[in-house]
Amino acid sequence: MRGRELETVKAWVAARSGVVSFHQLSEETPTVAETARVLGVPPDAVMKSLLFHVAGAFHLIIANGERKVSERRLAEAFGVGRKRVRMASADEALAHTGFRVGTMPPFGHPRPLPTVVDRAALLQGRLWGGTGDPLVLCSVTPPELVRLTEARVMEVT
Repeated sequence: MRGRELETVKAWVAARSGVVSFHQLSEETPTVAETARVLGVPPDAVMKSLLFHVAGAFHLIIANGERKVSERRLAEAFGVGRKRVRMASADEALAHTGFRVGTMPPFGHPRPLPTVVDRAALLQGRLWGGTGDPLVLCSVTPPELVRLTEARVMEVT
């Protein structure tokens, strides 16, 4: 299954003429800190792709480093009450993205997802994130990430 997920992401990127690199790892990196250590990069260069339910729809939220996505900030950014924002369950994330939590890529999902990139992520020269395969990461510049995902940039951490 893992190989198919990675190939799906690679095909999605290629179909959009994306400038994304894929990197094989020697060990799994389940946390931002572990990923940063293995890659030899600062934690802020590691991105997290998180699925949130906001006002009746699922949105992919991309944040970097060890920052926590603020449900209050998401609610404010979308102009809804705080009770209308929640993180998706692992089952919901798999059903809506086709990828498991912990390896979810920022793009390449079977259905387009409205995407938000946290403004802090734009300060990095390159961002590293999941591909669906726990032993492969992708790297991309923030402008290319925004282009590929057609993301809105907001302060959500």
